[in-house]
Amino acid sequence: MATISPGTLNQRGRAAWLAPVLLLWTTGVARAQGADQTTTATPEVSRSTDVPGMAPLSLGQLLDPNITTASRALERSTEAPATVYVITSGDIRVRGYSTLSDVLKDLPGMETVEQYYTEQGTLVPVRGVVGNNKIVLLINGMRVNPPGGEELMIRSDVSVRFADQIEVIYGPGSTLYGQDAISAVINIKTRNPGDATLEIVGGYGVDNSKEGYASFAHTFFRQSEVPISATGYVALRDSELSNFRQDFPGWYQKYDDYLRPINRSGAPVRGDFGLNAYGRLESKFTSLQAWYRESARSSSEGSGEGGKNPVLFFVPEARWRDRSLVMEGQHALSFSDSVALHSILTFNRYEVDPHSRYVFPNGNGGLFLEDYKYAIGTGASLEEKLEVQLGYSTRFMMGAVASDYDVVPKTSVTGGVDPRRDVVTEAGTLTYYTRANDATSRVDIKRTVHLQYQQFGTYAEAAHEVGEHLRLIGGVRLDFNNRFNAVPVSPRAALIVHGFDGRLTFKYIFSMAYVAPAPYFSYNVFDNGVQISAGNPDLSPEKARSNEANITWRTEHLLVSGSAYYNYQSDLLITSQSEAPETVVAPVVYVNPDGTGPRRLAHSVNLGTSVGMGFDGFFRVGTARISGWGSYSYVDFKRTLGLNVSGLPQISRHNVRAGGTVLLLRNLSITPSLVLRSTPEGLTDAYLDAGVSLQTPYEVNVNAVYTPTDTVDVFLTVRNATFQRYALRGVSGPAVQEPRWMMGGLRVRF
Repeated sequence: MATISPGTLNQRGRAAWLAPVLLLWTTGVARAQGADQTTTATPEVSRSTDVPGMAPLSLGQLLDPNITTASRALERSTEAPATVYVITSGDIRVRGYSTLSDVLKDLPGMETVEQYYTEQGTLVPVRGVVGNNKIVLLINGMRVNPPGGEELMIRSDVSVRFADQIEVIYGPGSTLYGQDAISAVINIKTRNPGDATLEIVGGYGVDNSKEGYASFAHTFFRQSEVPISATGYVALRDSELSNFRQDFPGWYQKYDDYLRPINRSGAPVRGDFGLNAYGRLESKFTSLQAWYRESARSSSEGSGEGGKNPVLFFVPEARWRDRSLVMEGQHALSFSDSVALHSILTFNRYEVDPHSRYVFPNGNGGLFLEDYKYAIGTGASLEEKLEVQLGYSTRFMMGAVASDYDVVPKTSVTGGVDPRRDVVTEAGTLTYYTRANDATSRVDIKRTVHLQYQQFGTYAEAAHEVGEHLRLIGGVRLDFNNRFNAVPVSPRAALIVHGFDGRLTFKYIFSMAYVAPAPYFSYNVFDNGVQISAGNPDLSPEKARSNEANITWRTEHLLVSGSAYYNYQSDLLITSQSEAPETVVAPVVYVNPDGTGPRRLAHSVNLGTSVGMGFDGFFRVGTARISGWGSYSYVDFKRTLGLNVSGLPQISRHNVRAGGTVLLLRNLSITPSLVLRSTPEGLTDAYLDAGVSLQTPYEVNVNAVYTPTDTVDVFLTVRNATFQRYALRGVSGPAVQEPRWMMGGLRVRF
């Protein structure tokens, strides 16, 4: 292992060469002189120029909007080989959405669990499948998940205020997007410039919550043959969050009981800071975009064993911070009106701030403050995608992508991390003894590793119109990774039937996908006082198979759809924290050579299968003054690990979403909404006497927008307006949710 850390050589070196390559590449002049700007000859983004107006209540294009995410090509949602839900800029505005978690809370089949775990923020089970590492997030088609396969972060650092359209594709998407696209693919599409615009938002609310946002959009050289557009935004969210001592006094008492003897009693220190910035340059055939996010929050999840014993504490030292930077350059070379080649170069960097740490009891009546965390990873990929349109009825696409990764997965470094040094050396080793009083049984494990590996994928997909009423889609992808021997095969096939003048659409979709064993899980080394996790570099991909049928009916003002699905997963990735018997390597080892400090030795494994089946029903209705939406979702889930069979993983079987927007006046709208869940299954109610409920948790949310002029909005957003004190699944027991949130603000457009 080299003595120079990835933070000083590999990571910075790649950023140094890749950034100018992107800039030089995207400033090139398209070779295809005079070629028409067809679907196949433009960068892979389709966005409107609409700026949200006052009354986006008529369904209009929502009956059958144009999307690009399902097939990576422009198509109507009725033609897409997937169940698709689209959120428009008008929805975002009248419903009061600010971040991605706000949007997902109202979608069918998704169960958002905020304050679940510091490193993820909001957990998003999709149709019973738990794991943010199984969701792919795109910004204008650019993948922004951490390159090392860490859990997707969904906190206050993913803004949607600049979104023109959010496309949510349910089910496996590995055929076109590779690893981790099992549950859903979410694509946030930003606004096109249109006329020169500038927008500023400022807001303030309870718990000292603040929001600032500014965006711009402009087209240069508008009258030239090659105009250049520039768009971008900066969004900032900051809140102290709820004071748990005041809002949950019975529940918080256990923290006070522990902290008071060591003079740490006081208001809990929580907080949630999110920064998100984006910029894009685009010409007729080329584009360059960059996306940055940063988040800081308390590293205490606020839960414990059965809700009785605090594990992590709300103190100033408990702080987690991380950041991501993703850049993409894309160039489209048009050979003819029907053939185009897209070249896409992407750079992705993720880093945990070295001052991040967890705070927990030290066993002597105090707090252990030396558990610092660190991780860093970069990925660079080059993709070539060929699109061919054969007449009106047939579209063909094929491509290949080569990726290079440089990753140091999350590690603990006692006393702190200096990223300028070699992190592997700083982290040191974890030592245990397999036999008591036998120094020769000593085993040393590196607490982290420095990995450099490559992946190559190739894919092809075709779509063919059979007459006016039938569309067939078929495709397949193969991926090769030198970290594991398996070669995942990800096929997709779909049949789409239209009837009744296009008002009725029936879809059947079969697809397969996989989750690569991320270094984050393969090299998960720790000692928590009870168990030593030794890591397992021999993990294999987790595989998924899905069958889904969708039917949709639409009229001028009504959209009704239903989806029934059957999902099967195998080779499940079971982490050592799960305490499944199969993860145990040895029932007892010792941290000291004299046989003291007994521990259980375990590691992560591939084990078992899961089956999920269910139904999502959805409707949307709109008239000139009233619009509404609603959904009902049912899911049944069974996981089999050896002889152990379990049901839903501490989430709800039934979910209801409903809401509506009413134009009270020409320039005043109000949007109430409801999020209702059945009692989470398998989650022990340990809060019966602490003023917190697990029974049928629900939220009532309200957003109001007043527009005194065409360029000014005054808004008020209230979440959990009825002040329900409830808990949902947490990483180590039930986690209480925010009891209420309210913010008022001003939006100005120039």
